Amino acid sequence: MTVLALLWLLLPSQDGRTSLVDATVWVLAGAEGRGTGWVCNRERRWIVTNYHVVGDANEIDLIFPEFRDGKLVTDRESYVRDFNRLRRRFRLIRRHLTRDLASIEAQTLPDQAKSLGLAASTYPGQAVCLVGNRRDLDTLWNFNRGKVRQSFHSKEGIPWRTDRLAKGCRLLAIDSLVHEGDSGGPVVNDRHEVVGVVSAVLFQAQQITAAIELDELRAFLEEPLNKTPPEKREPTPYEKALRSVILVESQSSRHRATGIIVNAQRKIAVTTLSAVGSNDRVLSMFPRWDKQIVLPDIAAYVRQPRVSAVVMAKDSRRNLALVQLGSISTDATSVDLVDQPARTGESLHAIGNPNGIEALWLYSAVHVRQTGKVVLSSKKEDGSAEVLILQSPAAGNDSGGPIVNTRGELVAIASGKEGPESQVAYALGLAEIQAFLREHRWVIEPKVAESYVRRMERFRRVHWWNEAANEAKEAIRIDPKHAATWQLLPELTLQSGNKSEALALAKKALEILPPRLQSGPLMTLARIRLLESNSSAAGEHIQSILLLDPKCAPAFVLRAALHRLAVRVDLAMKDADEAIWLAPNAAEGFAERSLIHVARKDYDRALDDVNRAIELDPYNPALWESRAALQLVRGEKGKSSDDKKAAEELRKANQIR
Repeated sequence: MTVLALLWLLLPSQDGRTSLVDATVWVLAGAEGRGTGWVCNRERRWIVTNYHVVGDANEIDLIFPEFRDGKLVTDRESYVRDFNRLRRRFRLIRRHLTRDLASIEAQTLPDQAKSLGLAASTYPGQAVCLVGNRRDLDTLWNFNRGKVRQSFHSKEGIPWRTDRLAKGCRLLAIDSLVHEGDSGGPVVNDRHEVVGVVSAVLFQAQQITAAIELDELRAFLEEPLNKTPPEKREPTPYEKALRSVILVESQSSRHRATGIIVNAQRKIAVTTLSAVGSNDRVLSMFPRWDKQIVLPDIAAYVRQPRVSAVVMAKDSRRNLALVQLGSISTDATSVDLVDQPARTGESLHAIGNPNGIEALWLYSAVHVRQTGKVVLSSKKEDGSAEVLILQSPAAGNDSGGPIVNTRGELVAIASGKEGPESQVAYALGLAEIQAFLREHRWVIEPKVAESYVRRMERFRRVHWWNEAANEAKEAIRIDPKHAATWQLLPELTLQSGNKSEALALAKKALEILPPRLQSGPLMTLARIRLLESNSSAAGEHIQSILLLDPKCAPAFVLRAALHRLAVRVDLAMKDADEAIWLAPNAAEGFAERSLIHVARKDYDRALDDVNRAIELDPYNPALWESRAALQLVRGEKGKSSDDKKAAEELRKANQIR
């Protein structure tokens, strides 16, 4: 906002437009109530403030701004000295706890007092101004400015005494700092129209300012819906960038973070390593829309199905991770990268999902204080990365959100790391982002067989069998005799549920592969015969595998299953132990031995083994179902129910197309 734009906010009206100070009032209620109010209707002499400013006070005094020789008097002590002369009588009309609003009718108004009208709408990124009377300053009518971060519905409200203010009310999140005494003051746009009323500071959300939102104010005043259409304007940087933003959630934590879609066609997004942690798979959500307006309330997303995403690559030095989304919203678009890095002093825009607030997709206005190198990794030995040092609202450990320019182009990525001083944050710079994407082009634009094989391995690890099989087929399309892929493709196809195709592929693999590399397709044939209850044929295939590779752990696991089904429990246990000895970090040996313990009715050891199997293969729903059954046998109904739900969620997440 320009200097000229500030003048009309602070000085008496000269051009027919209402000055913000002309319309404000200092409210003193009882022994404790100190706040701000504003004239909403000059003809009726109505003044609006907060419920918590007036509380249950029976005595309320109103002090209007005074001007001497055309200059605003700001000294608090001056108003205190002339209190009896300046105070004005009132009549309290009504109070509304759940909207944290109160209306007062003044007996008289000073000549210069003007009223403020209500805006038609508000939106994230909108520039706003405030005037308040914070108690820790020696001046009154203190000006402040900021931007709207989001509008949201507060289910919990704001604690006050033994009550909760604004419970179930719509609030504005604003990045302007306020203090006790500013409550009740108007929040206005650059057209001098009220978009909200200052209410509180959300300390649990890094001291975001909360204001009672426009629609709540309109309902309180019983003013009909404003039929004036919102101002016509160009899309904001927030609106340009939002369709490339996703929410990222870890399956083991409720902590939320943000990501950016870098290739919508291939469903690839970037987030931070701190957002995904040690997980190989995370959950994501896209913004929801109502008539081109984003739904910000977190309650609107509670029942929304999450989209599973595989972590394809991690970079601890840059604190970045690349994820493959299982599906993508039809509204989603790829972000564009800026051509040139940001400069010191440049104003930018951020979108994120800070924790501690009942809203998503929050806007932040930021600017570049400096560029430099900072260690973003938890391990100092990883080295430093090039970053932008930003003047920014505290982000509540949110990371992965885009920092964009006025055209909505990606300039940097929020690292989630905040500086030693308040409102200083770091964002990974453009050069680091470009280098990261170049280094992992095999994820975004695979062109050679090895790239598809690497993608296949990521999908295989998290049980995305269909996707893994498709990547294997692409590798073979490029290199029809790619041996490593032919060893795995039949098994991947079987796991995806297509037994007949898996059988045909296994037979073809045996024709292509030399004998020393045939254990993979032979294992698939053995599994198919076991599924068909043809134990004799399965045994022959297993024997062939062990002749080729006497230390093939999966073959011992499968033979242990054959013995178990034939009630040869001791032989089964011997083979399971051998499999675990040969491959101590493979889940299938522990899973099979757990079933053998169940056959022996040794449920404690069975639980120990299935626990270990889940540690090694947490994305296998069958293991969670096995543990649920064991816990039910042990009388642990609650744990059993939890594991059944986990298995159901995994099966849903594994159905990726």
